[in-house]
Amino acid sequence: MSSPNLPPTGTSSTAGSRMADRLARPKVVLGAVITALAIWFIAVNNGTVRIHFWVVWVSAKLWIVLLCVFIAGALASWLLSRRRASVRRTKGRA
Repeated sequence: MSSPNLPPTGTSSTAGSRMADRLARPKVVLGAVITALAIWFIAVNNGTVRIHFWVVWVSAKLWIVLLCVFIAGALASWLLSRRRASVRRTKGRA
């Protein structure tokens, strides 16, 4: 017998519990730790550096350079993971 004040029992889950399950995955936790370490590393290194791009020399704050490299790495990782998922889906159809 079920009371109207108690939550329903069964296999259905709420959106909040699904999100909590996704956030508890080791990949998400590791990504959060790496992001936190990268932000700390960027904040600590704030000097000016000169960078040589094949022909041109550029001076910039190190934190800007590190932030750009971190974003480029995250973007490359995201693009590669999408490609891998696409390849897996097409192999599954064959």
